[in-house]
Amino acid sequence: MITLVSLGGLPGVGKSTVARMLAQRTAAHWIRVDTIEQALRDDRPGVDVAGTGYLVAARLATDTLRIGQNAITDCVNPWSETRAMFRDAAARAGARCLEVEILCSDPAQHRHRVESRRPDIPGHTLPAWTDVLARDYRPWPGADLRLDTATLSPDEAASRIAAVSRPDLRAGRLCRRGSRAGGGSVPSSPTAIPHRRATPTGHAAGLRQEGPVPHSPLAPPRPVHYHRPRSVTRFRVPSGGCKCRFW
Repeated sequence: MITLVSLGGLPGVGKSTVARMLAQRTAAHWIRVDTIEQALRDDRPGVDVAGTGYLVAARLATDTLRIGQNAITDCVNPWSETRAMFRDAAARAGARCLEVEILCSDPAQHRHRVESRRPDIPGHTLPAWTDVLARDYRPWPGADLRLDTATLSPDEAASRIAAVSRPDLRAGRLCRRGSRAGGGSVPSSPTAIPHRRATPTGHAAGLRQEGPVPHSPLAPPRPVHYHRPRSVTRFRVPSGGCKCRFW
């Protein structure tokens, strides 16, 4: 089943780092709300775009899941209303929603991360430590996973998420590689594909065939030659040479 990994947590706990590693490991599509919101701010300076950014992210997640690709939504996701928005986005696509809260239980380590990190989105202003403390964030006890980055490295956190959702993520990769309009997957071996032996038509129908015909549509092409036995007559030409006439 295709999966939406819905992340949540305060700024600076390591959500984007974990999301990036998880996307690289599983080929899931990473939907980052900070990127969406900054693009909206660039287009409409001075306008509060927080709610719009979440709405766009949810719609993008649904579109991504509908084409058979797993997705990761990366945002603070602070309230039950925003968390329900991403659950609904997965439900509209008939996908599973895996809810993951990222937290940092060590305040000193959390503050150091917030104050030492640098923006990686052009024009984006990162929140200060006081902004993080004043953020209206509600704990997420009902999340499927709660990962503490004070004791887990980003790589370990990504591995935990991948371990829980791995069967679904594998299924998503197979669907993307092998699916067609009517579903199904590409057989793993050329011998699993039904094939027919080539039959000469037209002028070549009555000719003798040399060389084997490729046994599978995936086999490399090999030349096929046809020839008809010919009668040869030698005759002299005035220059003393010899020519051959074929018919």
